[in-house]
Amino acid sequence: MRKPMHERDILHLDDVRLARAKAIQTVQHAVVALTMAASGYTALSRGDGSHRWIAILEIAAAAALFVSIAIARRHYVRGSHARFGWIEIASGTLLIVEGLTKQHHAGRWLRASYVSGFVVIMIGVFEARLSSHRRGRRSLEATEDRLRVRLGPFQGFHLPWTEIQRATRDEKRYTFENQDGKKKSIRLNRLRNKEAAIAWLDSHLTEKEIPIETAS
Repeated sequence: MRKPMHERDILHLDDVRLARAKAIQTVQHAVVALTMAASGYTALSRGDGSHRWIAILEIAAAAALFVSIAIARRHYVRGSHARFGWIEIASGTLLIVEGLTKQHHAGRWLRASYVSGFVVIMIGVFEARLSSHRRGRRSLEATEDRLRVRLGPFQGFHLPWTEIQRATRDEKRYTFENQDGKKKSIRLNRLRNKEAAIAWLDSHLTEKEIPIETAS
């Protein structure tokens, strides 16, 4: 049910660039995990008793990362958000195990690896809150008197409904033109929830009797 227009109606935008950046990070973590698993398997194959527990930790940490990738992938396909950032938690564990490995071979503490690992794990633990904050920085908001568009931490604009003369949309952009000919646009091809954004904007503009043109 549509909210009364004296209230705010907000649609969060799902920017595919965030997903791509996270995918690149995940690939980087996966490469580290593969290297670590190979190192652990080699140590076990040699039967080096002094390194056996380190090798088991390496293989276990690598396996945990790949399980976390599968969990994250399932949530992404379903369009849902996990309560925890399992990839970050597993990646932080990898860093700690890597620190243990280097400490074992070098014979000294490598505090940076442990601190980094702990920080990454904490990011994973609070992933739900961080994701909610990131989504809040990219949104469409309609009130009784204006449209507010947030496209990032330092990107966005707001337009009073009375100043929007018409809107034009195609497969890539949704453009608003005011009475003096100035235009503001939203890049639709950057949005994973593109269809929802179009429907939301169409509904509000139609309600305000602002004409919408569909470009060919």
